[in-house]
Amino acid sequence: MRHCPTALALAASFLMPTGRALADSPAPKISPQADLRLRYEGNFSQPGAEDFHRGRMRLRLGAKLDLRDWLSASARLRTGNPDDPNNPHVDLTSNFDSFTLAFDTAYLQVTSPVGVEAVAGKFTHVAKSREVLWDADINPTGVAAAYKSKSVGVLASARPSAFFYVINNPSTGKAATALGGQVLGKFSLGDATLELASGALVLQSPESLANESPGNRRSPKLGTDGKPVAGEFVGFESDYRIVDTLVDVGFKLAGVPVVLGGDFFVNLGAADNDWGVQAGVDLGTLKAQGDWQLRYYYSDVRQDAVLSALAQDDYRLATNYTGHEAHAGLVVIPGLNLIGRAYVFKSRAGDNTATADINEGQWQARARIDLEARY
Repeated sequence: MRHCPTALALAASFLMPTGRALADSPAPKISPQADLRLRYEGNFSQPGAEDFHRGRMRLRLGAKLDLRDWLSASARLRTGNPDDPNNPHVDLTSNFDSFTLAFDTAYLQVTSPVGVEAVAGKFTHVAKSREVLWDADINPTGVAAAYKSKSVGVLASARPSAFFYVINNPSTGKAATALGGQVLGKFSLGDATLELASGALVLQSPESLANESPGNRRSPKLGTDGKPVAGEFVGFESDYRIVDTLVDVGFKLAGVPVVLGGDFFVNLGAADNDWGVQAGVDLGTLKAQGDWQLRYYYSDVRQDAVLSALAQDDYRLATNYTGHEAHAGLVVIPGLNLIGRAYVFKSRAGDNTATADINEGQWQARARIDLEARY
């Protein structure tokens, strides 16, 4: 933690204009952001292991600097292992060690009056996506652009977007990249709303992620004796060209906000076990003090439907599983939420050698209780 002042100074130097530019421009507007999560987590019915309980914490500190009405700079620090982008949490069992903070976003954003926006740096995934396909904690590095139209009739807005991310760029060999795009439409249908999105994600030369993608079918590294080296992989048996379609329908039932959601995706680069689906419902909303929310989602994800290095880590499996997820949340006071989460899941049939501790067909469970403060 002793390195945090240096990190914050770097953030300030990145965000603040200097010299003549500062003198000739209006004072920039700075918007600080912070959130803290305290978590209890219990893991149950793990094959060959005892039930496991732990306390966890996540802290994020960020700021947005509006340099002009069309240009802004943003950066954010977070806890967690910098080498594990899926996981911003730290366990509260570290022999009183201090926590490490690292940048998980740092980017410039341009927004035009006609609805075009562009972003470059390290930022959140530009496409609307559920975590079953792209974990919200993974912030890619690259460039992206989007356009948001004005409303026309029942069409509240249309938002086409495109992105290019650099995953790994070695000094020799091919760079690992991700590119794609999406069209998101929002519709007003009387008292109901409809969001419909369809897009594609193409991974090029993703071999560097092979050791971080348990559950997918992978090509093992061979030793000098011609036999596979345990735990080491050099690539994937499938390509990853994923097409994703999402739909959310919102309305009120007896005055309670309701959202019905669905997601279907298929990997056109896999010969089989190439699709996944998620569907669920949200009741209520978490906005004002006393508000509550209930949520349930069902997921069925085949082995090479997603790349597990990019997908959620809420279940102990990122791919090749069937799962049920339930949430219950309450706004205790403005800015402070209490949320309980439960996950029940099992591995699907297929090649589970990469996650040998996950027994096929055995149901497991994970429970979480989160206290979340936000500024």
